[in-house]
Amino acid sequence: MAAAAARPLVTVQTVENDMATDGGAAAKSLPLPDVMKAAIRPDIVTFVHSQISNNSRQPYAVSKRAGHQTSAESWGTGRAVSRIPRVPGGGTHRAGQGAFGNMCRGGRMFAPTKIWRRWHRAVNVTQKRHAVVSAIAASAVPSLVLARGHRIEEAPELPLVVSDTVEAVEKTSAAIKILKQVGAYPDAEKAKDSHAIRAGKGKMRNRRYISRKGPLVVYGTEGAKLTKAFRNIPGVELAHVSRLNLLKLAPGGHLGRFIIWTQSAFEKLDEIYGTFDTPSEKKKGYVLPRTKMVNADLARIINSDEVQSVVKPIKKEVKRAPLKKNPLKNLNVMLKLNPYAKAAKRMTLLAEAQRVQAKKEKLDKKRKQITKEEASAIQSAGKAWYKTMISDTARLPWSPGRSGQVAAGCSFPPLGELRVVGQRRFSLLGLFPTSGEVIGFSCKAQPREFVGSVGGSIYTVMFILETDLGVGEPNSRLVRPCSVGLQVLRVGRLDCSGTKPTKANSTAKRINSETAQHQHGGLAKSKSKHRKSPKAGLKPQPQYPNCQRTVTGPNP
Repeated sequence: MAAAAARPLVTVQTVENDMATDGGAAAKSLPLPDVMKAAIRPDIVTFVHSQISNNSRQPYAVSKRAGHQTSAESWGTGRAVSRIPRVPGGGTHRAGQGAFGNMCRGGRMFAPTKIWRRWHRAVNVTQKRHAVVSAIAASAVPSLVLARGHRIEEAPELPLVVSDTVEAVEKTSAAIKILKQVGAYPDAEKAKDSHAIRAGKGKMRNRRYISRKGPLVVYGTEGAKLTKAFRNIPGVELAHVSRLNLLKLAPGGHLGRFIIWTQSAFEKLDEIYGTFDTPSEKKKGYVLPRTKMVNADLARIINSDEVQSVVKPIKKEVKRAPLKKNPLKNLNVMLKLNPYAKAAKRMTLLAEAQRVQAKKEKLDKKRKQITKEEASAIQSAGKAWYKTMISDTARLPWSPGRSGQVAAGCSFPPLGELRVVGQRRFSLLGLFPTSGEVIGFSCKAQPREFVGSVGGSIYTVMFILETDLGVGEPNSRLVRPCSVGLQVLRVGRLDCSGTKPTKANSTAKRINSETAQHQHGGLAKSKSKHRKSPKAGLKPQPQYPNCQRTVTGPNP
């Protein structure tokens, strides 16, 4: 196909009986009408096509009595069935079935259709004219015509204009010959070969066959004979230039219909649709819509000599403003401002790594399980220490007022709890040793504090204390009570549960026990609950300078 499209002049194709002879008439040229240069608006074409296509619809509706031609009534409540009306009678399956409702078999449809529906649409006249103009302009663009599916490879140019001799053709065979001469017959054959039966139920509704669209022949003379010659060719349609229909110019709302114009019809386009300067003579007050750009080839406009001669030259060296970078996020920028930042960051990372490693080693040391040899050594050391305790304390003649005791009359702060198994809970008052020597101690107490608690028997007790003697046996023995106090011989379990630093020594710890107020240096009842003793490993018990200690080693 020739590359000519939308040119200022259009060639009129001659279709005489013998075009191959040298005696053919010279080709004639016509100016391109302004309607071919109008703006192409597919949005307007699509909208107008959808609106005016509704105007050919035929009203339809269901019967007014459909679904209600039975004397059904509801059975009411209490029958264990729905309240829908039911068909009366018996002896058939129809009896008792639901009726009337749109959910029932044989019932009416929901919202039965009516013939007074708003079937047709009124469209603005100017809008319809703009749509027709856009469709005519699109028919002059080969790419749009090809995109619509027409076979125009053999057409000499678009728009395709033939001489008025075509309007005098009466035979279909002559019309086919003309189509072959202008290169439009392949498109007609395509439409003929596409004739097929419609898929779907439309074949039952008088829409049985479908086919593609072929070329549209537009003529300009009323009562031309070519209508009878072209009307029987499949896919070929005819239209008068003064009665162009958008449904034929853009079938389906798709631009780019292949149109064959006769010379008389082509010359009337400016008269019917007007130009960009003068309004239409046939359509009152109508002026062609102007495009935003006269020439849409923007690259050609910019690169033209007229534009390039007045624009500034190209800047080859572009000075860009420096990008302001954040030194808190960009290390290189920070080093320019503060060279020491690199060393400081390295020290921070190393310190963090050391803290992580130290914490890991500490946790690993705590989680490490001791070997059997280490456990055996610890057990042997404990037994040896326990034997030393027994051997040292067995020789001590513990009694009130003897050496090896804490003198009565001191004000002893509470250091823990002494619990008699199965009996009451008491506060343990007194001083505990801070060296490795094993001593005994006695605490003042009123006789009423021991009602039914000791008697004269030996009890197994457990108390909490803080000392540096190491881990001892978990139990100690309570011997006979005396008139002035309570003698405790062997040291029991060591623990620091709930200890608090005293006022005398802030670095030392005391065992946290909720006890009653100490009176006269004796034992008072404890109001706190017995606390479990945690593991050993305690700091030395602080000294109490207010107490008068008379502690000695074991007597010979």
